[in-house]
Amino acid sequence: MPTYWSLHSSGGEGDGYWREYTLFEWQVRMSLGHGYRPNHLPREVFAPDLTRDGSMDEFADAILGDISEMYLAGTLPAHGTNGERSIMVGGSSVLYRYRVDPGTDRFYIGTFFVNLG
Repeated sequence: MPTYWSLHSSGGEGDGYWREYTLFEWQVRMSLGHGYRPNHLPREVFAPDLTRDGSMDEFADAILGDISEMYLAGTLPAHGTNGERSIMVGGSSVLYRYRVDPGTDRFYIGTFFVNLG
């Protein structure tokens, strides 16, 4: 799959580390420091160490690839919505949570973790 995104900016550190990408006319901001960590505890249940499944860049690329596919298919979520999507990274099913800004073409990826369910 071609790459339809480029790194726009980044900042923060540790759990607060983020990157913002330009994907077509959209901006996608990911909380990578929060999602990419071995001790992630979604819903108060211990999740497997997702850092064993790939690098931070591989997770970011998988999420951006999924959003690109939705864009190209004309199936992006509506502005003002949020939800979860499942992707595969390193042989594991991974969920990411998103929010689409109500007034601008911006995606926010708040977290991602191994799908336990």
